[in-house]
Amino acid sequence: MVQIIYSMFLMQTAWHDLKKRQIPLWIFLIFGILGVFQLCLPVLPMHAMSGSLCQETGMGQLAAFLPGMLLLGITACTQGAVGPGDGLFFIISACYLPMRGLLFLLTAGLIFCSSFGLGMVIWGSWNGISVRRMRLPFLPFLVPAWFWMLFFW
Repeated sequence: MVQIIYSMFLMQTAWHDLKKRQIPLWIFLIFGILGVFQLCLPVLPMHAMSGSLCQETGMGQLAAFLPGMLLLGITACTQGAVGPGDGLFFIISACYLPMRGLLFLLTAGLIFCSSFGLGMVIWGSWNGISVRRMRLPFLPFLVPAWFWMLFFW
């Protein structure tokens, strides 16, 4: 059940990031509230899930919020070059995934995004098109990483 809710959150945010380059606040609020309930209530325990997507407890759970906080810090330092939606996404994701899952999702998403960006640079140089000012939405690249986690991890 938790994986389905998280998948809906990821798909909603990726869609809005891709189409509008902005994620509505209501998405973060709804899935953030559901995530907090999931953490606090034993009704939806991720402990019962088999495999490596089990929820952590204590300090491990608190550490899962660090990637999102780091991304928000990078947003502040780069004056918005990294969107605040990415940091908020990973903060809310910490309610659903353990630290190990978040780091895998972030790393795989960065690999997919940078590979696509490199392809854009090569394509642009071959066709004489400047891609210097083009921006890539990051969250859509998390979708294949999430499917990789669900089916192969």
